[in-house]
Amino acid sequence: SNKDFAYDDQTIIIGHSSGSVEALYLLQHLPKETVIRAEILVSAFKDDLNWDTLKGLFQEPINFDTIKKHCQRFVFVHSDNDPYVPLGHAEFLATETGGELLMFEGQGHFNTELSPDYRQFPELLEIIKTVT
Repeated sequence: SNKDFAYDDQTIIIGHSSGSVEALYLLQHLPKETVIRAEILVSAFKDDLNWDTLKGLFQEPINFDTIKKHCQRFVFVHSDNDPYVPLGHAEFLATETGGELLMFEGQGHFNTELSPDYRQFPELLEIIKTVT
């Protein structure tokens, strides 16, 4: 984590795909007393998806009891047709964190592979507004 950044009850962390995994692990390693406002995790996954390139992300188990103590609210954003991450991953993570799952139809992996429109994600701004 960025040692110069102060995490507090106003902090909102947003992660996409493997960045979502890193965002969960960041919570796991925050100082004991630190609690942030929210994490918004887009196309998050719970394991290496059987991809060799992702195995390094999961060398340490996710400790859900610990991460829940560091975050007031979790929001998972997922598409029903993500070609890389099945919806069940977001469902599992939402259940384990007590988070909210927002399912979008036909949005793939929320990246420019599906559409150049994902250079912008105005719905994300609306989601941010709900956690502030």
